[in-house]
Amino acid sequence: MAGSFRRNNDKSLAWNRWLQAHRDRLVEWGVPADLWSDERRWFYFVEHSYDYVSGWKPAMLAEHQRAALRDFMREQYGDRAARF
Repeated sequence: MAGSFRRNNDKSLAWNRWLQAHRDRLVEWGVPADLWSDERRWFYFVEHSYDYVSGWKPAMLAEHQRAALRDFMREQYGDRAARF
């Protein structure tokens, strides 16, 4: 059981570090905080390119924001990221 807790704690720490490194850019690009603040919801977005809770999608962004987000997604997730 202790190993399971450790793995979950390590995952949470890794997610918090990722957020700390990328939060400012996500905000700058207009990605809703509710979306990227929840890890499970974020990875659904990564794979499907829309938020299943709010219906938000990159098409709602200005072109320059969408292009920056698209490049970021390719850089971070490669083929795993849905097409934007």
